[in-house]
Amino acid sequence: MINLNFFKTRKLHFYKYNLNRPLPTNQYSKIIKINRIEDFKYKVPSSYKNQILKELSLGSVLYLIEENEEICAYIFCSNNIKNIITELNIDIELSDSTYYAYAANTIEKHRNKGLYGFLLNHLINQHFNNLFIAVEDNNLISLRKIENAGFIRYFSLLKTRSYFKNKYILCL
Repeated sequence: MINLNFFKTRKLHFYKYNLNRPLPTNQYSKIIKINRIEDFKYKVPSSYKNQILKELSLGSVLYLIEENEEICAYIFCSNNIKNIITELNIDIELSDSTYYAYAANTIEKHRNKGLYGFLLNHLINQHFNNLFIAVEDNNLISLRKIENAGFIRYFSLLKTRSYFKNKYILCL
């Protein structure tokens, strides 16, 4: 049987923070920054734990909101020179001063509390002048939250398959 997801077209939008907009005030004081695996001591469903530990081992920084030692929401931020965009299966290279936010997630029982927006605001306050974030075209909730936080679309990448080869189209 042929796996139809193998031929799926995917579009990823890259956003940069709009420097003309005033910096947000961080309304949530309990955002924790974790740089090392050894510092990760929080309860999280096992389906998320492997991803978190993997990203920390690659040098990314984890920002999280917790309640009673249980993670409610998190996002990663990296300024590694090379970053993998898993949605498109490509590597991107960043300048030393550019930060890339990715893999944001709110644990299901904590959704609809505005936690994703709080995390985005925190990152904007930390790295506002060179902060990028990417989101898939069909993730309408994240698109809306990212735009509400003050990000503007910078460019989009469209990935298609042509004769079993990846083809990428830059959409400005």
